[in-house]
Amino acid sequence: MDKTEIFKKLTSGLDLIDAENKYQDSFVFRNTAKLVFSANALPEVKRDKAYYRRWQLIQFPNNFEGGTEDRLLITKLQEPNELSGFLNLAIAGLKRLYQKGEFTNSKSIEEIQKEYEFNSNPIAAFMDECTEPGNLDTDAMILYSTYVLWVKYYGKNKIAHPQWAKELKKLGYENYRENVPGSNCNKKITY
Repeated sequence: MDKTEIFKKLTSGLDLIDAENKYQDSFVFRNTAKLVFSANALPEVKRDKAYYRRWQLIQFPNNFEGGTEDRLLITKLQEPNELSGFLNLAIAGLKRLYQKGEFTNSKSIEEIQKEYEFNSNPIAAFMDECTEPGNLDTDAMILYSTYVLWVKYYGKNKIAHPQWAKELKKLGYENYRENVPGSNCNKKITY
């Protein structure tokens, strides 16, 4: 997943891809399959509009743990009325696909990129959304507190402060202690 070049070749439908069956000769093919991935977290990738353009991100927000789930749901969904309803939805979707010639996506590439980056690296997404590049220092605890409010607003889990500081360093941010009398040795962050 983190090899964007291979992913783009697989999704283009035009590029030839080298492959081989185990213990057999290699061959070249053109991929025609639709790729489907399921993940708890998306891999971080370099910013590339062509990569993000190929994604249809689907959120599954419901969590079925804790004993409140309907254990007979599968049986209920297999009833003739339910199956008929699913078939009607599938036929309507297929008609739209034939008419448009492509899958419907109401999100722009920029929206998909923002959602992808938010899910693959929420700290980078926070810094992009809530800060401006510059050489001014920011108090680390104020910045982290703002980050905590930001993830709470979006319903995500926060990253503990030590890990958060390490992630900021990977993104190119510097942190240091200001040892000026009367400053309480506040930790500062600068880009």
